[in-house]
Amino acid sequence: MKDNQTLPAHIAVIMDGNGRWAGKRLLPRTAGHAAGLKRFAEIAEICSDIGVKYLTVYAFSTENINRSAEEVSGLFSLAYKAIDTYIEKLLKKNIRAKVIGDVSMIGDSLLQKIRAAEQKLKDCTGMTLCIAFCYGGRHELAQAANAALAAASPIPTFSSARAAKSGFPTFCCTSARTANCISATRCGRISTDPSLWRR
Repeated sequence: MKDNQTLPAHIAVIMDGNGRWAGKRLLPRTAGHAAGLKRFAEIAEICSDIGVKYLTVYAFSTENINRSAEEVSGLFSLAYKAIDTYIEKLLKKNIRAKVIGDVSMIGDSLLQKIRAAEQKLKDCTGMTLCIAFCYGGRHELAQAANAALAAASPIPTFSSARAAKSGFPTFCCTSARTANCISATRCGRISTDPSLWRR
């Protein structure tokens, strides 16, 4: 990074193209997801080292649920194993981790493991890693509408404070800034659109 460029405080990474990467190499899609995870771990370490405050990864959307049962099972299994693989590294790097999204869609076993990992890392004071799991715009809008109907009140005007009070689903890190830079990872390379940078 050039000296005259401002270091982004919050970077968001979209895990995209891992299945296609695997397909081109005649590998199962799960192998692509595993390779994408390894690449992202490298990105996270670099971001932590250079002083990025917040790193968000969009790992698994609600739309991904519609993929084959084998692939979905493989993704959840990968998430389970990732905690065992990286928890100590995150602790050593002083990285706090938080899973954001509709955790009601996560199985009990994985959810318990996630919560235990969050608890272990809660006192870390370095970079905050937000992992978006079971997220999706359509799903969140449907949840908001259902919550408003259940309360027999108009849909609230969105704000973080009012959302938390009203039950409107807010799946972002409440202390994090809007992402300054958004990237898409495709296992072997990182694609970054400079036009997405904001100061």
